[in-house]
Amino acid sequence: MPTMISLPEAQELHECIGRAIADPVGGRALLERAQELAAVVVSDLLADDFAPLYERWRHGGWYVLNVRYPSGGCGCVSANFADKRWRIVADLDRVPFDQAPTFRARDEAAREEYRRTIQELS
Repeated sequence: MPTMISLPEAQELHECIGRAIADPVGGRALLERAQELAAVVVSDLLADDFAPLYERWRHGGWYVLNVRYPSGGCGCVSANFADKRWRIVADLDRVPFDQAPTFRARDEAAREEYRRTIQELS
């Protein structure tokens, strides 16, 4: 699975680091942006190697046991919807149902949830 950073973002990361090195005093904002972009790359690489562990959820979905939020909650994905598309259950509390991202497979949804939790921690 390829990383989710785009080519323009990778180029921006490279430029931010180069300009920040050239101007250490005025480069603080550039270094912060480079750090944000680097966190995306790292989380995507970690998600590529992530192997979800599941346990059935009583409401028809699946707990993702090795996904943990900073709050202590564990991941949960489900396809228990009319369209049978996989969703991250936590998304349904954050955005309207029709705006929640959908996934083709359970593992794909779990990897995205894992990637997001890594980004929250970094």
